[in-house]
Amino acid sequence: MIHNFDMDSSFLITGWVDNPTAYMKVMDVGCLLSRWEGFGLVLPEYMACGVPIVATNVDAIPNIVDNGKNGLLVDQDDYKAVSEMIKKVPIVKKE
Repeated sequence: MIHNFDMDSSFLITGWVDNPTAYMKVMDVGCLLSRWEGFGLVLPEYMACGVPIVATNVDAIPNIVDNGKNGLLVDQDDYKAVSEMIKKVPIVKKE
């Protein structure tokens, strides 16, 4: 879909990387849109790097993300809510 909507320059999908914090430091928003999640290790990593979070309100994620305080939660599979929440995140200019 990213390619179909000509948004390639807005996304970087890496797959597995050995140094994820190098990527996180340049992110505008970190998303974890799982349908189930035992413990979203990436969420504390986003927090440590100061990356705003949008995540699904499933399983252990609400134990890590307090909606409206340290991230924004959306219902599972609600892509419209994901879009709206991402728009609400203030974008900070990276140097």
